[in-house]
Amino acid sequence: MSNVNTASDSQLLSDSPTDVLDIRPEMGVLSALQHLNYKVWYALAEFVDNSVQSALDNIEALRSLHGADYRVKVEIEVDHTPGHQRLVIRDNAAGIARRDYSRAFRLASVPLNATGLSEFGMGMKTAGCWLSDSWEVRSSAINEPEEGRVIFDVKAIISQDKATLCPIVGVMQPQKHYTEITLYKLRHDLSGSRTIGKIRLSLGDIFRSFLRSGFLELTYDNQAIKYTEPAPLRAQFVTKPGAQPSGPLITWQRCIDLNLSRGVRVHGMMGLLATGSTTRAGFALMRRGRLIRGADGETFRPSEIFGNSNSFKYQRLYGELTLDGVPVSHTKDDFALESFELELIDALKEAADAEEMPLLRQAENFRATVAGRQRIDVADAAAATTIEEVSKNPKALERRDDDGDNGQLLDGPSPAIQPVSLGDGQLVTSDAEVTTPHVREQSRTFIVDGEQWTIAIHFRDDPAVGDWIDVKESLPGTAERLITIAFGLAHPFVQRFAKPDSSDLELLVRLACAIGIAEITARMTGISKAGHFRRTVNKLLRDAMSRA
Repeated sequence: MSNVNTASDSQLLSDSPTDVLDIRPEMGVLSALQHLNYKVWYALAEFVDNSVQSALDNIEALRSLHGADYRVKVEIEVDHTPGHQRLVIRDNAAGIARRDYSRAFRLASVPLNATGLSEFGMGMKTAGCWLSDSWEVRSSAINEPEEGRVIFDVKAIISQDKATLCPIVGVMQPQKHYTEITLYKLRHDLSGSRTIGKIRLSLGDIFRSFLRSGFLELTYDNQAIKYTEPAPLRAQFVTKPGAQPSGPLITWQRCIDLNLSRGVRVHGMMGLLATGSTTRAGFALMRRGRLIRGADGETFRPSEIFGNSNSFKYQRLYGELTLDGVPVSHTKDDFALESFELELIDALKEAADAEEMPLLRQAENFRATVAGRQRIDVADAAAATTIEEVSKNPKALERRDDDGDNGQLLDGPSPAIQPVSLGDGQLVTSDAEVTTPHVREQSRTFIVDGEQWTIAIHFRDDPAVGDWIDVKESLPGTAERLITIAFGLAHPFVQRFAKPDSSDLELLVRLACAIGIAEITARMTGISKAGHFRRTVNKLLRDAMSRA
């Protein structure tokens, strides 16, 4: 399958894809690419970069053919068959032109336009070799009557030390334009639900600008990739911890535009999150409309600005900043800040606490006054992240009868527990959020052991609710198993020990969720009086462990 040509390394290339392709430098470099400290989403982003840049470079021709509403569409599909995973990336961009074949497949051959997303001439080759030992590219360029196909067999290329490849050429209609890249025998597992979730989230982060504008339509396994804008805090200014808010309501978000030394410009937005988050806070660093640092929660968060990980600033300050004039790594997953970093940090710190909008002071002081409705907003966000993580790992909920538990077993089926009503007599059976004056709910539906489950985390910010946690389960024989875990947000234990920020509340929400699910799975295995543990916890927390 290698299609490695035996032509001399010194053979000259022409503009025709029917000639051999020189893919120097030394072939041992291809082996080294397989050992890069890479992440899957950054590797996939290289292919998307090429598609978007191809469309941008040929936008007039594409819109002339398809109209002004042309959008570049990139589809990423994975065959998850164990042992036979296959990855396919296809687009409707302008394709690889005949004149560009030799450059496109030669390592480190810089493109003619190096001011866009495709900058180093490394992306497709680096990502392809990192992901797979065997991959191929099929492409038809706009206004050209041919389809070219190149097969890249890394092991064969290295073992034979050949520096040329032979394209396979077929006839194609000039109006057809696309590129399809297929990678076989993947070297990295893309099948885990957690991995898939991270890929989707990170690709949305990386290409947020193009997704926002609608220019890019990106899917992963037939699911559209989207970017969700974080909501900025809207509140009165708090001058010091414990002080009453004063003045008009302010949307805590501001634009910045800083000119630094060596021709570096930093511009964009910084602000405070409406709901604190350890993953969404921090500065996302952009370049040329594309995220460089900040995917998967790995934002730029220097301690000089954000403080320690348990500080209020760390969980609420965020921003989206474009850095012009700062080089990036060839894998485009970080900036080469080096000695420039200290100057950047100082400038950002000054901007974040400027008198016209003192973000740092508000982040520190506002959290001391958050209560009531804002507390339930924070808890609601914590519930969303908690239940999302549960839905990504359904195997943890599967029935296990051999876990060594010696609890008393029932002779008959597990007892039915009446389902909880959400105020209108209806049960949530899909992703949803229900809001009443004192109730919020986050739910997810997924498959466990071949059965459809819906787990809902249900909040009540009502001191009349005596229990910290309650668990309800749907009647046997229903189409799906509905489990509602009710959490008392006004419970004295929560009020005393959970500061009104996401880290404290999320800890308690996750613990409550774990207790509730453990009770249900214990009952499924036949353990008698599985709710006794929860009821004892509720009594202890209210009567003995909530006191000063």
